[in-house]
Amino acid sequence: MRIIASIVVSLVTSAVALLVASALLDGFTISAAMFPVVVVIFAVILLVARAATETMIDKNAHVLSSFVGLIAAFIALLITDLVSDNLNIEGLGTWVAATIIVWLGMVLANLLLARWLFRKITGRDD
Repeated sequence: MRIIASIVVSLVTSAVALLVASALLDGFTISAAMFPVVVVIFAVILLVARAATETMIDKNAHVLSSFVGLIAAFIALLITDLVSDNLNIEGLGTWVAATIIVWLGMVLANLLLARWLFRKITGRDD
């Protein structure tokens, strides 16, 4: 049940972050019809990128480890943009802003939504 809850939380937070970036940035577009596919691609790549980035950064390098989520968000956006015709990001400024917005969106979604959603799915209210 925890795995299912984690998957749902990851998909929801990815969707929220991508929607926020799409709403705020003119050069960041997602095909509405293929939005669920883009979210799944992004979420899977983000999980892999985050795990790979964490293994590359020494656990004692606290300053660098705080950037793991930001680096993973960029990698996930880049690969999702490359493998999907349904996400387009244009311009260096848009890339930088999108990475920060998606990362912040995921942080906020995790803080506000993920804990509540996880508790509802697992039946825990502690």
